[in-house]
Amino acid sequence: MKTRTDVCLLVVFLVGTLGYTLLLVLFLLFGGTLPDSPMAYVVSQLHLCLVAGGHAVPFFALQLLLCRRWEGGSKFLAIELTVVVFVLLGCFTIASYTTPGLDALFWTILALGSIAPAAGCVLAWLVWGAYFLK
Repeated sequence: MKTRTDVCLLVVFLVGTLGYTLLLVLFLLFGGTLPDSPMAYVVSQLHLCLVAGGHAVPFFALQLLLCRRWEGGSKFLAIELTVVVFVLLGCFTIASYTTPGLDALFWTILALGSIAPAAGCVLAWLVWGAYFLK
């Protein structure tokens, strides 16, 4: 049962990453260039989901998979992913406040894009902790 759930989590991670990448590429290609195209309309409707939290699902699945592998001895990888995501979020946030001019917009966009992976990692730790305590 445990390996079947791990395989399902790995598939969710891979499919979620592929789906998010596909949506991002479609948005970059058709986002604002073709206003009369049906593809541009669909992509514009998915834009909010893409920007707000579409990449939280792959990070949730990957972090939960690493947490489930905790008993197998890969404690370092489970903690490392969360630490890296939060360090990047902190660096992007600090850079957005300290950079002058329009360069701060770039760092702000990166900081806002880092919130969803951080939320996915935290939610995976909470789900794993609730299951582990049960």
